[in-house]
Amino acid sequence: MPAIKILVVDDEPDVREICSRGLQQMDYGVAKAASGQEAVAMATQEPFDVLLVDIMMPGMDGLQTFQAVKSLQ
Repeated sequence: MPAIKILVVDDEPDVREICSRGLQQMDYGVAKAASGQEAVAMATQEPFDVLLVDIMMPGMDGLQTFQAVKSLQ
């Protein structure tokens, strides 16, 4: 089990997948979310060590997402 868990949040599937693959190849535990809302829901289920978040997303932007997840953890 990887020691560091990273949550990759991006509304663009290709960007989300490229980032995830690169991190997985470096043996990080990676979870993916397509929106800020999905990321917050995931963070209520398990803690993450690092958030890699797109700043410009529709709905909840990256900064709002970070603040919401930070308040949970």
